[in-house]
Amino acid sequence: MHRRTLTLAAAAMLSAPAAVFAQSGDKIVRIGVLMGDLSTRQEEQALVDGLREQGLVDGRNLIIERRYGDSELSLVPGYARELSTMNLGAVISTCTPTTLIAQKVFGSTPQSTPIIMAAAADPVGQKIISSLAHPGSNVTGLASQAEDSCPRC
Repeated sequence: MHRRTLTLAAAAMLSAPAAVFAQSGDKIVRIGVLMGDLSTRQEEQALVDGLREQGLVDGRNLIIERRYGDSELSLVPGYARELSTMNLGAVISTCTPTTLIAQKVFGSTPQSTPIIMAAAADPVGQKIISSLAHPGSNVTGLASQAEDSCPRC
């Protein structure tokens, strides 16, 4: 389940505005990954694999800034602030709480750093986005109306 979720998140990220991930010659793409749970580290491989399939190879033309809360959600805001000081093309969040934290730190205007939610429960109800059809912010990705189907932070 988590592997599929992160693969789909990678696909969503790659369908983000071309300016975010435009590749020109030796350009290095830099993204952040904000995770609340230690267990999601294993599933992160699906993201790396999906990016590799699109020609983005970690350590070659891709830098992934990883920040893990290790099940201590109280650490995530500090990690998000740390990521916000880097010049990132996008940030991937792995659950509703990390998406909310990323949105608070990075902002929520279309001009803000894009945030790709790997899975968020009811992002409209959580006020992460305006609607599924027209998010109206810098957040995109996968949504679920069933809280129990989303990965834990």
